[in-house]
Amino acid sequence: MRYRVFFISFLLLVMTIETGCSISKKDIKETAQDYYIFGTKVYERGDYKEAQEAFQKLLNEYPDSDLRKKALINLAESEYKNAEYDLAHFHYLKYVELYPTDPEADAVLFKAGMSNFTRLRPDDRDQGYTQEAIADFERLLLSYPRSRYTQEALSKTLFCKNKLAAHELTVGLYYFKKGAYISAIQRFDTILTYYPHISFRDKALFYKGKSYYEEESFDKAVKVFKDFIGQYPRSALRKEAEEYLAKLK
Repeated sequence: MRYRVFFISFLLLVMTIETGCSISKKDIKETAQDYYIFGTKVYERGDYKEAQEAFQKLLNEYPDSDLRKKALINLAESEYKNAEYDLAHFHYLKYVELYPTDPEADAVLFKAGMSNFTRLRPDDRDQGYTQEAIADFERLLLSYPRSRYTQEALSKTLFCKNKLAAHELTVGLYYFKKGAYISAIQRFDTILTYYPHISFRDKALFYKGKSYYEEESFDKAVKVFKDFIGQYPRSALRKEAEEYLAKLK
């Protein structure tokens, strides 16, 4: 009997201790450092979603913390790793806005550009991300002209502009095939006006001439084909341009 009473008393004591522990754990509020250490730990093991949550909680609950700066960039990095590029882009730009003179501001702005560059779409699709990437990289070049990312930003800007020009050519050829020659000419003119160093300018000019020919604006077609031969004497399309001119005599 005494043993039974002792055993029951022991169980009650254990339950009381466990209950007390659980209550005290719930009552304990994590510090900014707790969130930061935990977020860093789970980030390093590849659990980017949990890292996001930790860094976001730090920012929400401790807006004046000395760790806010690190938490903000780590939040953006976690979002980038988790392919949440819109959120990453927003927080990268927020970092640059808050800390424009930070030694890493140029690197952060470059990552903002990469958040869009990573999502570039095929030439026949909407090029919104391409345009946004250009805006980010050009902002980097303007704001941080001595950045170690200058050459890479220039290279990616050129790549994006080539992509925009390729989009215009793709759409222009689509309109040409559909017989929408005026719309096609507008696309070819965009290439000729805004992309002077594109390798396929000869193709844009040639199809501009063909578009005029097909819509029976023969005087304009003659002028374009003559300009084409003068500007691109070694183009693979020269022979065909000469054939069109022969037809128009």
